[in-house]
Amino acid sequence: MNRFIENCNEVARTMDINELSSLSLGPEIGRGSGFAFRQLGMLAINQSQDYVGLKIPIELNMDAKIRLIMELSCIGTLLESTPEIIDNLPKFINLVKVQETGHMGLITVDMSHGGKKEVKDIPASIAVRNAFYAPFSHRGGFDDIIDKYECDRTPSFEVDGQEFLLDLTTIPLKIYDMFDDATYKKHFSFVSGTVDSLTHSIPVDSNLAQSLKNLYL
Repeated sequence: MNRFIENCNEVARTMDINELSSLSLGPEIGRGSGFAFRQLGMLAINQSQDYVGLKIPIELNMDAKIRLIMELSCIGTLLESTPEIIDNLPKFINLVKVQETGHMGLITVDMSHGGKKEVKDIPASIAVRNAFYAPFSHRGGFDDIIDKYECDRTPSFEVDGQEFLLDLTTIPLKIYDMFDDATYKKHFSFVSGTVDSLTHSIPVDSNLAQSLKNLYL
């Protein structure tokens, strides 16, 4: 288990489900890779108050659980070769699921601090591009593996002068069947088996559940 998964598990164990359920969706502040990000406000995370938000599928048929597995698998793969990349990641990612309806979203840190800070799209730095390349360098040269166009568009954002990876999938790679890669496949298998422990099931009549429902009416 890598440090990021450990962080996600710790958050999942300690998050107050009643406090989470009482939140309501705020404004949309960004979109990327089929998901929109909406502010939620402040939430107690590991004995501190943090701004959080929800990544929500733009279309109802998109699966947030699969997206979480993909993000965590990608993170695990990068960390295995470049452990220092954890400094560029959000504190955690968990899954929120509404009982009965099945509406889902990914809860994570709101780097804008409720709209108080600018979150700026930036081209991925050389360090981030190298981190994407390192686990797959055995498969070809840098230009064979790294999609420079996608690296200019995703996954990097700048907050207070620091680069963060907030839209983290395998899109920056020119590898179209990730399951051909043993490292990624290993992490995908592990995350698939542990994702339920990162899931918060909220009541269908809660504020947050109703906010999610209203998006799809």
